[in-house]
Amino acid sequence: MILIPMEKTNPLYKEHLKRYNEIRINLESNDYDSIDDYYESNNIRSDEEYEYILRAGISRPRIFYKRHPSEKWHNTFNPFVFNVLKSNMDFQIITEEYSCAVYVVEYVNKTNRGISNLQRKIIEVMNENPEFDIVEITRKMSVDMLNTIEMSSQEAAWYLLRLPMSKSSVAVQYINTCWPIERQKIRKTQKQIDELDDDSTDIWKED
Repeated sequence: MILIPMEKTNPLYKEHLKRYNEIRINLESNDYDSIDDYYESNNIRSDEEYEYILRAGISRPRIFYKRHPSEKWHNTFNPFVFNVLKSNMDFQIITEEYSCAVYVVEYVNKTNRGISNLQRKIIEVMNENPEFDIVEITRKMSVDMLNTIEMSSQEAAWYLLRLPMSKSSVAVQYINTCWPIERQKIRKTQKQIDELDDDSTDIWKED
């Protein structure tokens, strides 16, 4: 069954939305023996009324599959594919272009969740601990990133065994050919700066 969202100008919208949220909490918290038991426990008088409640709780057209109350945690699956693969699956039918784009973006960025918060945290650490040198900051960044991102068991084992991520038979020596005044520099630690004379401008580490 495909349902479209209820117009917010509908006089019954707020009432149905409130009931939608209440019923959803009840469905997650309780088990029901049958659809009749589900209707009775949530004071749903008819299928038509239930459709109105569902329409008030969605923001885009959605497909609602026929389910027994005991199957509320089942992902959408295809019986033929399930019989062949015998594995978990989650089929989602695309009803509009926006839903397709959102799904693809969320899936691509799945392993990068929390990175923005991590970056803000790193900036806070740098501001709160100016005495940290670049090595300590880099080490803390690495640990925080490993504790934040999602990775496969194979990648985790690779990190734990401290295996090299790449190997090369050719050694490369980087030679900075920029003028000294144009080169990127690293500021000395706060401890080193405090040891300088008050009129000293030597705040950069040597190359």
